[in-house]
Amino acid sequence: MATAPKFRIDVDIHNLLMDSSRQPVKPAAAKGLTLPEPMFPQYPERLADPGPEIAPEKRDWSLSHVYRAMRDGFSPIYGRA
Repeated sequence: MATAPKFRIDVDIHNLLMDSSRQPVKPAAAKGLTLPEPMFPQYPERLADPGPEIAPEKRDWSLSHVYRAMRDGFSPIYGRA
């Protein structure tokens, strides 16, 4: 009868994990790259826009809009990133 191996992963992976060095991982070297300047506000002309003087009496929302707002607002699992 054949005996089962002591470990069930690939031999190369087992050796790498068992014989790896105990030195801490070195951080990545800085390359001098920076993030771009943000474009905020993207539409500065809209900052001073007060909107309509009178709120609309009826809003045009479909059932899918309402469902998406409820799903995203009430459940963090289904929220969009």
